[in-house]
Amino acid sequence: MRQVHSSATVILFALGLFLLVATGMIAECQAPKTDAKPTLGDAFRKWDKGFASEKKEERLKTLRSMFPTRKELGHLFPDHVDKLWPKFEEGHKFLEENVESIATEITNGGAITKITPIDARADKDLASGAFKELLAILPKDVQVFQMSVSRETRSSTGGTFLFIKDRWFWIKDLETFPKILDKLK
Repeated sequence: MRQVHSSATVILFALGLFLLVATGMIAECQAPKTDAKPTLGDAFRKWDKGFASEKKEERLKTLRSMFPTRKELGHLFPDHVDKLWPKFEEGHKFLEENVESIATEITNGGAITKITPIDARADKDLASGAFKELLAILPKDVQVFQMSVSRETRSSTGGTFLFIKDRWFWIKDLETFPKILDKLK
């Protein structure tokens, strides 16, 4: 039986997604020690443009471009990818079904005026707080960021963005994964 989600649930989830997407950018303005190309700011501006498209297929393509691949997830959590991947696929499907609400929430507030990324490895509050356990298990070659996005009429923060090789992607609530991984053992 297919589960039907209320409008409030979809809106709250979209708000959570936007907040998560926005937080990952704080590190960029703190002059992060990263050589990531494109920058997180560039990647987010591209996602924002895609979500603002009038074409639903373009909004879906944009959303999917933010998801980690199975290979990327395997790079992050090689011992757990087989158990994690089906959960990610479920989450991706839910997000795709709600792409309209997500796109509206992400692009709400007018044009982007400032993107501020935060390098979770360099930021002492993140590195010693919620991200401490996570950073200890993630491969050192993975760049881990949060960000803040300012728009004409509002600002928001949220999300964990990771950079592997030549691509940024987003994972919701990544800082909670150490506890999730413990349960998978």
